[in-house]
Amino acid sequence: MSTLHSTPDAATSQAAPPRDARSFWRILLAVAAPIGPVAAALADLIQPWKYSATPTDVVKQIAGHTGAETATVWLHVVSAALFIAGVIAVCWITRRRAPVLTAAGGVLSAFGILIQAQLPSLDLIALAGINKGIDPGTLGTLLTAVNNHPVEALGIFAFLSHVAGQILLGTAIWRTRVAPWWLGLALLASGPLQMAGGATSSVPVAVAGWLLNAAGFLAATLVLMHTPNDQFDLPPVPKGA
Repeated sequence: MSTLHSTPDAATSQAAPPRDARSFWRILLAVAAPIGPVAAALADLIQPWKYSATPTDVVKQIAGHTGAETATVWLHVVSAALFIAGVIAVCWITRRRAPVLTAAGGVLSAFGILIQAQLPSLDLIALAGINKGIDPGTLGTLLTAVNNHPVEALGIFAFLSHVAGQILLGTAIWRTRVAPWWLGLALLASGPLQMAGGATSSVPVAVAGWLLNAAGFLAATLVLMHTPNDQFDLPPVPKGA
């Protein structure tokens, strides 16, 4: 009676090839890239308070427009979550031709948006307090105390980091010519416009900055959608290889 033994080579040859998920990741990055800035633009359009408003004014404006503020809060969540995907997408298309610009711009931009996302949200605190029936005067005092806390000062440096990162990533697109040059210029100009809109409480300027940001990230969408998988990334490695 004979017994069949499979050799390691035979077992390997009969094993199913590893699943190639490169198309999934490439298309996911391409689709997600411009969504974050678009969500931020929509949030700026519908939020009921201005960036220059005092904490007391923020409470008053939100109290009169809780529906708009609820939508604003959720749009900011979407924006912060997907903005990182846009940064990764841009870095992916420029990293080989402009590694230094890409590394610096990607780190600064991601660092800035992540720090801002972790800071206390004054409008969310106000909205939650209003929904729970907390006295507006008490809420105003609380928001003032939170706004004056030293950690809130990090928001300024985080935003400047974000703006600097956008400038560098836009420059990387413009110099590498991986996409139409004007998309790189749009991304380059988006950060300063966002900063100007916030400083002057100009909604149109801030929204224009975010839409230019979306146009710049759209460069990654266009490139990634037309990139062969073998150029996008290395193929998957079999288990145990």
